[in-house]
Amino acid sequence: MKKLYILLTFCFFALIAQAQEEYIFTQYFLNPATINPGATGFEGTHKILFNYRNNWSGFQDSPQSYQANYNGEVASNVGLGANLLSDQYANLGSVRADLSFAYMIKGESYKIGAGLSTRFQQYRVTGVDLGNPLVDVSDEMLLNRLNDGQFFETSLGFHGLLSNGLFFDLAFPSLVRSQLNNLDDIVESSASFNYFFGLGYPVQIRDYDMVIEPSFYVKKFRNVPLHVDFNALMKFMDGKLLSGITYSNGADNRLGFLIGTQINTLAFNYSYNISFHDFQQFNNGGHEIGLALKIGQEQKAEKMPAEK
Repeated sequence: MKKLYILLTFCFFALIAQAQEEYIFTQYFLNPATINPGATGFEGTHKILFNYRNNWSGFQDSPQSYQANYNGEVASNVGLGANLLSDQYANLGSVRADLSFAYMIKGESYKIGAGLSTRFQQYRVTGVDLGNPLVDVSDEMLLNRLNDGQFFETSLGFHGLLSNGLFFDLAFPSLVRSQLNNLDDIVESSASFNYFFGLGYPVQIRDYDMVIEPSFYVKKFRNVPLHVDFNALMKFMDGKLLSGITYSNGADNRLGFLIGTQINTLAFNYSYNISFHDFQQFNNGGHEIGLALKIGQEQKAEKMPAEK
């Protein structure tokens, strides 16, 4: 009975993983361009980011995800970005490639980026024994994944910063989604109302040379239940040291802890998550590592009020 419970739980979260990759990583609020095309090039620098996440570490065939992202301001008020993601959940693997474009609108008291992104995604199931009597060889979804399920998607997003430090994200991932076959003919098209909304505000604690940045994000992705993240990020030594805590409620009830440091233009962040679901007793939690490199000087207009 315990093995059956583990199998059913694993299959449920594999379905979530297949549904939308925006759900996987937890450090997105440090690098919003990885999830919101409106934030592409918003910082006024060129930024290269690498992320690795091992969810349910210690459990056999636990989910592992790799991400490489570039975004930068390539011309005045124009941002371009590219994102690659490889994800493996037991026998289910996926590869994703994104291209994003954003245009920034600036005023005396605000800056807003509006962006579009396109995505090609491929799913594949490997290591399946079709001779196993437990495998339904008539399952169209299984057969489709054995032959590489391919999808094309478009997304829309907005990212903004006000002069008082308030920042926001509003994105609509996978507004249009088309499934492709191996001949690159469209065989299925669908639209789904997915959204991602967040607000945050930095508070300067001058007596302790510290900035506390509370934020919350409401997320609804394809086939993933509505969930909310509550974050409290603390910055020390002019942002050179970071620590934070995240509580997620909804699709997955979990608690996360973050530490990070920045040395010149190189930033390193590590986070650890534990789930409140019963499946937590069978694994060691989730580990995520992020490494970011900034090229170019960040524009003063994008600095927080605490740094002015």
